[in-house]
Amino acid sequence: MIIENVSCFSLKSDYKSFTLTMNDASIYLGYLMHFKYLKISSMELVYQKNTGVRQRKGTKHPIRRMKKKINHTGKLLQYLSRHQYDILLYEISFSNGWRIKMTSNCWVSIYTNSQVQRNETFDKIIGGFGYDKIPLDTKIPNLTYAMNYDRPPTTIGIDQTPDEFWTQDEKDEWRTKNTF
Repeated sequence: MIIENVSCFSLKSDYKSFTLTMNDASIYLGYLMHFKYLKISSMELVYQKNTGVRQRKGTKHPIRRMKKKINHTGKLLQYLSRHQYDILLYEISFSNGWRIKMTSNCWVSIYTNSQVQRNETFDKIIGGFGYDKIPLDTKIPNLTYAMNYDRPPTTIGIDQTPDEFWTQDEKDEWRTKNTF
């Protein structure tokens, strides 16, 4: 059985960002090494200490926000590798305007400044997981695509889903059209 780190992706309607579906985005932080050359302008990271098997069954550590100021992604990953933390959520903003946001333990959204930057970043990350290059210009925004090792990505579902870039009118129209 193969455990796939990235199983799905969807492009956002601003044509500059995308979302990856991962098995556990709080564990697979290695993709952040693709951003190691970028300076962090702001970071919000929520974690909980986990001492593993040495922890008593009833021990519950508090959930905390990281207060430590870290300027580069490489230093952040180095810091996290030395501590026993369960990462619950994070949002990292970079000085060039890019942003990475983990919204749950399986969805990571990456926001860039242009469609070209989005395509290059997507290809780097997906290539790091062993997938072939995917032509994103032919993909429809807000559709979820399943990743396949031996064939092109296939769509999951038949309709687009709203994202944060849709207007309220577009969301209302989608809700009326898709009532179950």
